[in-house]
Amino acid sequence: MGKTIAWHAYSMYLRDKGYSEESKSGNPSTTYDYPNRVDRIRKSDGSNLKALKLFLEFYRSFDTGDKK
Repeated sequence: MGKTIAWHAYSMYLRDKGYSEESKSGNPSTTYDYPNRVDRIRKSDGSNLKALKLFLEFYRSFDTGDKK
């Protein structure tokens, strides 16, 4: 399966934020690894994605003071 436009855009976003494209050994690094990790979560049965969404909701509640 080929890489999507969103995959490439996220990879470029990470690069623009200063994340590395290659490790010290010359292997693909963060800008390639993180989009692949998101793909793995997205392709699962949905429970991993739901858990991540709820964790982000939980995390944001500390920033906003919302304890719902």
